[in-house]
Amino acid sequence: MVPSSWCLGMASILVCRSVAVPVLFFAPKWPSRPFFVMRHGTIDFVGADGFCKMTTHEQFSTQLGLFPEFVAQQQEKLELKEKISWSGSDSVVKTFDGRQLFQVEGKAWSMSARKHVRDGQGRDLFTIRKHVWSCLLPSYYIEDLAGNRICEVSGSWSWAHTKAKCDFVSIGGKSETLSLRGNWTHTGAEIKHEPTGQMVANITRTMKARDLFANAQTYTIFVAPNVDMALMVAICVCLDDRTTNSS
Repeated sequence: MVPSSWCLGMASILVCRSVAVPVLFFAPKWPSRPFFVMRHGTIDFVGADGFCKMTTHEQFSTQLGLFPEFVAQQQEKLELKEKISWSGSDSVVKTFDGRQLFQVEGKAWSMSARKHVRDGQGRDLFTIRKHVWSCLLPSYYIEDLAGNRICEVSGSWSWAHTKAKCDFVSIGGKSETLSLRGNWTHTGAEIKHEPTGQMVANITRTMKARDLFANAQTYTIFVAPNVDMALMVAICVCLDDRTTNSS
């Protein structure tokens, strides 16, 4: 009998014509290296730090973000699914009960990696743009419909992790900073309120076998109550662009 403290992982995966064949192994407790989990035709990338596991987030004390209409009333679990085409990469963001919240339209030939974000009804909300000369440390900013910069997402050096900061003036008029820390395998990230250290969201990456060759990503975003879901999606889009261009 296998002890309950052991967990099932995958040593390797053979992908052929969108069919993934797992090779299984047993490892005591939590593995010291990243591994994979096969589930309903989906490969979940699990880092040694456990970023893929769902986290229960405490409610933030005040509304945190840019768009009050998209502040989470309870902990929300969102899925951002990317689609690659000749004209660029588009994404759809839905809740896990199927409600579409956002659409993200990316332009393939834009030097600033411009991405337009709309709500579920197709109404424009904001644009995400990349600082053109930020090649070594990719940085981004968010523009409102009038062209004003309302948020900056700046990268920083780290040998072991993806790191970035997000600066903006929140709903109540207070300047806020969020810190983003991703694991070295680019499979997950934590977003924390820098002054208090409270986690406000975490992001995990999942890839379906049929999307491996297309390099299309799927992300799960867990958002704490009282936190702006639109802003967390924007940070996820920036993280995806940075990961894609650095790989």
